[in-house]
Amino acid sequence: MGVLSPAVTPEPQPQPEPAATDGAATVAWTGSTYFAEGLPWSVLHQIASEFFTAAGLPPSQVGYTSALHLTSSLKFLWSPVVDLFGTLRRWMITTQALLGMLMGVLAVLAHDLALGTGEKDTTFIWITLIAIGVASATHDIACDGYYMDALDKDAQARHAGTRVAAFRLAMLVGNSGLVYLGGRHSWLLGFGLAGGLMLTLALAHYFLLPASASERTRRAGAAPERTGAERAEHVRAAYLSFLRQDRALVVVLFLLTYKLGDALMFNMSK
Repeated sequence: MGVLSPAVTPEPQPQPEPAATDGAATVAWTGSTYFAEGLPWSVLHQIASEFFTAAGLPPSQVGYTSALHLTSSLKFLWSPVVDLFGTLRRWMITTQALLGMLMGVLAVLAHDLALGTGEKDTTFIWITLIAIGVASATHDIACDGYYMDALDKDAQARHAGTRVAAFRLAMLVGNSGLVYLGGRHSWLLGFGLAGGLMLTLALAHYFLLPASASERTRRAGAAPERTGAERAEHVRAAYLSFLRQDRALVVVLFLLTYKLGDALMFNMSK
């Protein structure tokens, strides 16, 4: 008779920690992340046109600020890339810090322009605004993705109102409080405070923002790291899955143009 060997008990596989889908902490990070999404939007589409008007720039310059909507409209072009490198949480924190620094640069440029008495060159202001637009659109991609990854569908529905309220609050802070400070005191203060708020949010989120579901899975070792070829295939598949839909290009043209008239006239109301 052979000797029976003892049964080998398999080692337990690491499991990701369960997601927290409710409570005050979830309300707090949902509100703070979507406030960080709304404030750059306000800087681009509300405060910038108010500043250009107050600085006495020609109406054409004020109207051109409507073109900054393109950075949000075209973010689908690079959204698949955000999912390839790092984590959504890291993307959010990095873009928030970058937006804070860019707004600081904008504050200095706006202050110099407002004090200038000669020809008003806005070249560097426009370059900074475009950079803010790209960073803001990238933050939107990461923020929305993180929200969907960190919460299950029921929790997403419960906290939808928090998202909207926080975004609207950021718009109110920008279009009322920061515009008042800029017009009453200085645009260095108005734009500078916006930058300070973004840097503060980036720092707070670095320490307090919880890991999303995919990040917890990665930390637990349950998801293997993708190779470079797999990452490239992911991007290719993401674009092709969209372009292969029926009349995809017509849909894109519609999305870019159906509110074009409103977008062109929106900032001229200033």
